[in-house]
Amino acid sequence: MRDTILLMMRPDRIRDRVAGRLAQQNLRADVADSLVHGLEVVLAEQPDVTVFDMALDEVSGTQTCHHLGAPSEASLIAIADEDGQPPAAEVLEAGAQDYLTRPFGALELVARIRALLRRLKEYSVAERLCVQCGDLFIDGQRHEVTVAGEPVQLTPKEFELLMALASRPGELLRREELLSDIWGLNEGISTRTLDVHIGRLRRKIEPSADEPSLIVTVPRVGYKLAA
Repeated sequence: MRDTILLMMRPDRIRDRVAGRLAQQNLRADVADSLVHGLEVVLAEQPDVTVFDMALDEVSGTQTCHHLGAPSEASLIAIADEDGQPPAAEVLEAGAQDYLTRPFGALELVARIRALLRRLKEYSVAERLCVQCGDLFIDGQRHEVTVAGEPVQLTPKEFELLMALASRPGELLRREELLSDIWGLNEGISTRTLDVHIGRLRRKIEPSADEPSLIVTVPRVGYKLAA
């Protein structure tokens, strides 16, 4: 079955070129040039990747990013105009996996779509994992995390970050690798964003966030989940 991409974008040459290149690579590309039409396609077709031009939403691009992932588990690439509004950090925190600012070329968008499809396939394997680390238990298939039997509520980004670490327990994951895998290739996201999310995770799953034993820091390099 072919991967499906929804191009929820204003009709222009970039959209047409992207759709054409995706078709050449045996990927199905649906198009929608309005917010209403795009949401209908998401509900009906559940595309693997949705490219959302936030200029189509006159109210709140970040709110729409939040809702686009709700009816399906599609991954989202958000497109902003040249002014970079809303900011990348807000959009990615709302649920988008990648963020792109106009102007850009068709080749760049296609490359980002394919990179996101690769990450989806890798993540689908990790989702089936069940990982036990001391009192921490992660059920990837059920999207559930418990500590000493008590459920822990994580945001989507926190869960995705924990799953990335849990898929390779005891192995060092570099900061750049985690940023790319969780937030996509984006100049608007700094290593500080990663550190903030690690801090939030520690407060939720560690016996002592001040003396972490589960998520281990390798100074100036990255993080790993204790094996």
